[in-house]
Amino acid sequence: MVYLGVYGPLRPEEPAGFRRRDIDVDGLKIKVRIAEPERTNGRRAPGETESEAGTRTVHLPEFLRPELSLHTELYAGNGPDSLVFLGEKDAAFRRSAFGR
Repeated sequence: MVYLGVYGPLRPEEPAGFRRRDIDVDGLKIKVRIAEPERTNGRRAPGETESEAGTRTVHLPEFLRPELSLHTELYAGNGPDSLVFLGEKDAAFRRSAFGR
């Protein structure tokens, strides 16, 4: 998630909403369609990106291929609509996980 934020570049709430179908490991592309900011009560608020320009395809550098491939293989959910970044107990990722 950090690599994608740095080399994407992506807003923090965008990777939280990535589904497997949004990630093209072979083509090193990510389709940003939605953002899932976390509200103060801890719940996610999925919705469209901040602006029309926020819906885009992000191209990643070649050196991220092994990291992206390994992450999707080992840590992402299984189906095409499954989250790429999971939190504790395979639930949606929470920003408090960075603190731990």
